[in-house]
Amino acid sequence: MRGRSHVQTYIRAEEDVQDIMEYYRRIHSIFQKLQRIVLRECTLPQCRDVGRIIPTIAYQLAQVSPEFALELSRVLELNADSQLQGLETQFQKLLISPLQSASKGLSLDLVVVIEALDECEDQEGAGLLINLLLAQPNLPIKFLITSRPEPVIRASLENSSAHFEVCHLHSLDETTVKGDIRAYLEDELRHMPTPLTNVQLDSLVERSNTLFIFAATAVRYIRSRNFSMNPEKRLALVLGASNTTSEVKDAEICELYMTIVDSAFTDTALEDWDREDRKRVLHAVICAQQPLTILALADLLEMTPKRVDDALDALWSVLSVPLPGSDGGFVTVLHTSFRDFIFSCPDSKTFYCDQKQHNQKLAHRCLEMIRHTKPSFNICALESSYILDDEDSRLPERIKAAISPGLLYSCLNWIAHLEIAGGPEDWDQFSEFFTSSLLLWMEILTLTRCIGLGPRVMWRAQQLSKDYNSGGTLHDLVQDAHNFVTMFASSPARLSTPHIYISMLALWPRDSPIYGSYSQRFCGLIATRGSTIASHQSRILSKWLVGDAVSSLAISPDGARVTTGTSNGNICIWDTQSKQIILGPLKIHLDAVTLVAYTPNGLYVAPCPSSAMVFIQNSQTGQIALGPLKAHSKRINSIVYSPDSTLLITGSDDCTIRAWSTSTGETVAIFEGHTAPVLSVTCSRSENRTLVVSGSADRQVFILEIRTAVIRVVFGPLDGHNSPVTAVACSPDGSCAVSGSADGTICIWDTHTGRMLRRCPTSHLSSISRLSFSPSGSQFASCSIDSTIYTWDLFSTEPVVGRPLGTQTCALSALSYSPYGDQIISCSEDGVVHVFGTTRAGSDIAGMADGHLAQINSVAYSPDGAHIASGSHDKTVCTWDAYTGCRSLGPLEQHSGTVEVVAYSSDSSLIVSGSADKTLIIWVSQTGKIKIGPLRGHESIVYSAAFFPDNMRVVSGSADHAVHIWSVSTGELIAKVRDQESWVYSVACSPSGSHFASGSVNQTIRVYEVSEDFDASSEYASQPLVLKSDAHASPVLCCAFSPDGAYIVSGSDDGAICRWDVNTGELTIWPVGEPDSIVRTVAYSPDGKYVASGSEDGVICIVDARTGDTVAGPLQAHSDEILSIAYSPDNTHLASGSADGTIRVWSIDRLQRRLEPQLGTAQRLTKDGWVIDHSLNRLVWIPHDLQDRLSLEGEVFQIASQGSFSLDMASCNRHQAHENPTIVWSIAIGAAGPLAVAVVPPIRRRFGWAPDERIPTSYPLPNRARATLTGYDDPA
Repeated sequence: MRGRSHVQTYIRAEEDVQDIMEYYRRIHSIFQKLQRIVLRECTLPQCRDVGRIIPTIAYQLAQVSPEFALELSRVLELNADSQLQGLETQFQKLLISPLQSASKGLSLDLVVVIEALDECEDQEGAGLLINLLLAQPNLPIKFLITSRPEPVIRASLENSSAHFEVCHLHSLDETTVKGDIRAYLEDELRHMPTPLTNVQLDSLVERSNTLFIFAATAVRYIRSRNFSMNPEKRLALVLGASNTTSEVKDAEICELYMTIVDSAFTDTALEDWDREDRKRVLHAVICAQQPLTILALADLLEMTPKRVDDALDALWSVLSVPLPGSDGGFVTVLHTSFRDFIFSCPDSKTFYCDQKQHNQKLAHRCLEMIRHTKPSFNICALESSYILDDEDSRLPERIKAAISPGLLYSCLNWIAHLEIAGGPEDWDQFSEFFTSSLLLWMEILTLTRCIGLGPRVMWRAQQLSKDYNSGGTLHDLVQDAHNFVTMFASSPARLSTPHIYISMLALWPRDSPIYGSYSQRFCGLIATRGSTIASHQSRILSKWLVGDAVSSLAISPDGARVTTGTSNGNICIWDTQSKQIILGPLKIHLDAVTLVAYTPNGLYVAPCPSSAMVFIQNSQTGQIALGPLKAHSKRINSIVYSPDSTLLITGSDDCTIRAWSTSTGETVAIFEGHTAPVLSVTCSRSENRTLVVSGSADRQVFILEIRTAVIRVVFGPLDGHNSPVTAVACSPDGSCAVSGSADGTICIWDTHTGRMLRRCPTSHLSSISRLSFSPSGSQFASCSIDSTIYTWDLFSTEPVVGRPLGTQTCALSALSYSPYGDQIISCSEDGVVHVFGTTRAGSDIAGMADGHLAQINSVAYSPDGAHIASGSHDKTVCTWDAYTGCRSLGPLEQHSGTVEVVAYSSDSSLIVSGSADKTLIIWVSQTGKIKIGPLRGHESIVYSAAFFPDNMRVVSGSADHAVHIWSVSTGELIAKVRDQESWVYSVACSPSGSHFASGSVNQTIRVYEVSEDFDASSEYASQPLVLKSDAHASPVLCCAFSPDGAYIVSGSDDGAICRWDVNTGELTIWPVGEPDSIVRTVAYSPDGKYVASGSEDGVICIVDARTGDTVAGPLQAHSDEILSIAYSPDNTHLASGSADGTIRVWSIDRLQRRLEPQLGTAQRLTKDGWVIDHSLNRLVWIPHDLQDRLSLEGEVFQIASQGSFSLDMASCNRHQAHENPTIVWSIAIGAAGPLAVAVVPPIRRRFGWAPDERIPTSYPLPNRARATLTGYDDPA
């Protein structure tokens, strides 16, 4: 009634129904947010997570108090992720703040009970929770906590001066405890048909012997079914049980259990099958990995619910059983001691459970249930792959009908039963699951929103498969399944179940075991053109966006968590499988968190902001356990824990290495041998000593050891690098160390001798940012600010694969192997975390890459139209056949820096390239030989270059603020233009050769008249025409003359093309993109009718050169910024080069024609990887590592380091029928039975199936349409 009167008062005060609705919407929102934490798996081990306690309390308080619910809603509106924060933040935001605001409306008799706090896995977190509660003695609610006296909990109580009462049950007088037990027994048994005598009551109390669990179990046994199960006989059995002489109290409860279970199995009215039923049900409940309903038990045991209910009838005293007729409810063990009892009575053949053997049986049954599920494909009859599962309003009822509780239990827990059993006895069944049932299993997990658990299950299966000697075949299969499930579970495709087949299977590597096992069973899968699908390695398993620049990363020792530190000072701890934040963001400092390290036991994490201090935090709660540690006088560059977790080693800009005690925070040792900032330290255990390896800006490496609070030099300084040593790593056994430097060099050292063993071939183009050893020590990985990752064989020093494992679009700041070596996780400055698979079953195709290995800075068509030249960040120049995309020349590798620009001479015979190494080179385009160069004269990066039409001179622009003119025949610098005020990003020559132009960062274009009086020793005499407008002040990043020389177009940083009249200086602005999009490159079509632009957001636009009207685009052409575009001489094609490392060639005609939109035609690729058509239907999801290689509508071909491919959407629609669009294709009956895919073109894709049995069976398709399969007499 109190709640009702509150609402009435509220209505009278506000007189506004909308406010009331908003009030309850907020409360409902609170329930939804907190339910996900409180109710999900609340009966599973997750309830031991101390981080769930406060959200649970808040949820319960919100249910009983509208005032609290309203205040809580306001808190969560401002802090939506409060439930993910550390305990202190949770306590303040979810409890203290709303309690204080709602205190006047709260009942004064509210008591919160926290039972068995000692069972929390994080004991320090439990202690912190007590401290937080004790620090708030004036809360309007009271807390009652029960717990065993664990050390951390005792310490929290002993160190507090707050007012509280503690009752130590084990210290109570025995008489007091027995008195309480007596009162309990009297009350619970007061309705016995024959009242208890004092003698009987005293006997029960004595048998309980201060154990409430004995008393409670006895009561449940005697009171069974409300005293309807012969309570007098049951009481006599309890009192008549033989006494034990054991001094161990547990023996008494075991004796009681023996009495109860014996009576359940020795009832003379039972038949043998009744006893067997009871035994099977009992063992299933005891071994269950999560609580089971009666329906789930019946499903799992192949029994009727009635049989299960009957079998449980005599076990209510020891099991929690739902009441008859109740909806739901789980059957669970009342106390863990009963489970231990059943596992520890081998002498009792009646009810003893061999834990390993029975888990083997349950595992077999789980896998059998999955295998025999019908239908074995499209289990919920989904009608369209165009929509997400959540968009199907009828799906929940279909799931309920198709996926039984027992089937879901089997899908979730077969692996746990196998692990407890010690591995499969039936390896054939284990293997068959992966070759026949894996995709169905994924369907079930996806539909029930449990697919996030899939990767962990696959990893566990992978560990089991290592024990089976099958020549590696089975292990390769399971390993491939692990990669398959991991990629799907972390991709947007997981939101639409059909894309297990349409996207994942269709685009999985052709030589992989999973594709080989399943592809032939399905027809109508999307086909591809190009060799990429056949040879790609599916390396990028998943990626997720952190949101800020990720500056540091560490993986927990168990591989379950990843901790990231960001540029804004936040720390987040992520679940590696679900990619969800499980703790954080935690703010420890305003500076960027540049370093983070886990203790080897995983209990603590040490983040380090970009300052001279370190913190040590509890990895479960986020509580600061130690710190800040301050002793360094300058920034700390590297941190690492010693293998025994007792020391934290740091290297700093103050040129020192310090070893800190992780228990006291004191500096225990210091090393001052480096003469420049220490950039990296690593630690390992070798021959009973703690080994430290350090690298410094002084270009030297030291091998050190820590003994008795002293850091001693073992070897060093070791010379081998010619630039600062930016990264070091030590092998797990401490025998080898690797070091990487700012020039991309990697050296391998013997820690026993200090000798350099080998030097890796130069592959990285820039500074090494991090090195990491695999757990086996046979390989190591390197990442660089050039955005690439390589894996190396320690002994051959060759890359494991002949190309980078991954190439990202931003500098990589950190990487680490997973604890099991199957994955590498990296982070980059664009806030993206990538997960790479290090191994894949099938052939690794290495060899020469097809394209450049880094971003494409410049592309140019040869004037004869036969070739395309390109310059890349990989320091090379290449030429490509303009019709096929095949490499015709290169890579030309004479530059020592990135190649920023390439340009052809007007007769196509020469190519000029400009580089970050400050030089230009003129190449013979047919042979790749250097005609002249390197041309030296610029003092900084050469950003632009162009031939004059007479091919006798080259003009170049540089970051040194200068424009140079060079003689092609002699290489002589014949003129300098030094009136630039900033970097010169672009230069261009007029078609007549009478003028040249330069564009610079200072927002101007300068147009010079060509003079014949060149003099390199003096300033260029010609006075330029300066094109600049106050109405459009923007850096000039690119410029190009019109074919008639009358106009110059330039790119702008506000999403516009600027057209300048060379004669009048008049400016026309044509918007072609978003206002914050930078136009990086522009080009006139050879006929002067069109202008094409490429933008920082990867978009191409083509506009009318007279009006500025868009005639094609905006086209999302690349996944990263477009740095260069070029027209073919015949106006038919456009080439674009991008920071994504690809060159794409587009058909102008196909881009400019306005085709009638066709449903199901691949139109564009969204940022999250979906290929969509004109109607925004999701056609297929493209795996991460293929997205840059997909050729879309209008694209002729693509030049990429790992090839390209296109989708053949017609393969899904090639059997269209006009009258009845539902078509079913049949395939030959194989060992696993026939399967088929049904397609409904052109509206949407539907799925049907033929049964696994060989006999004809009739199955209706989802829309009730029928078709006849070849070889069947009946419709299928």
